[in-house]
Amino acid sequence: MPKKRLAAVSIAALVALGTLAGCTPDPAPTASPTLPASTTPTSSPTPTSTASAPPSPTATTDPAPSPDPQPTTPSAGSATPFITVASLDPDGAHVSASGYIVDVIESGGICTFTFTLGDTTLLASSTGVADRTSTSCPLVQLPASQFPPGTWQVGLNYSSASVSLGDAQPVQMVIS
Repeated sequence: MPKKRLAAVSIAALVALGTLAGCTPDPAPTASPTLPASTTPTSSPTPTSTASAPPSPTATTDPAPSPDPQPTTPSAGSATPFITVASLDPDGAHVSASGYIVDVIESGGICTFTFTLGDTTLLASSTGVADRTSTSCPLVQLPASQFPPGTWQVGLNYSSASVSLGDAQPVQMVIS
């Protein structure tokens, strides 16, 4: 094995060993092992031919993903709001709604939920939060006493400095 490759493999093994050494607790203090000193040749052999071998491939790794989602701007017509929850809470005290926006990844936009029954319209808003693949519209709650019985239409729209989207496909919510 050529000396450069042997040195690269040795360094990689030492790095891996050093990384793994910190993974387990040390029950009792012990002396650190020492590695034998290495020698470096002072001269290198002269090649006997002028042709060179193709370079050997080197291993690379992709950079780690960013912990914070990066904002994206949707292409025309690709961003879509979706309602994930629109219901009367089990305790009967509140009506709750939440959703998300596909193809938009940003924080700070306004998610507006629209609850409609005939001529009655109620609004509730939350601030959008970026996640890995979309913008989440956190849960909103309104007092159930504001909702007369009936089949309500619930919509969601989203607006920010970079995008403004109309209502999601409305969902029905029955209050009895």
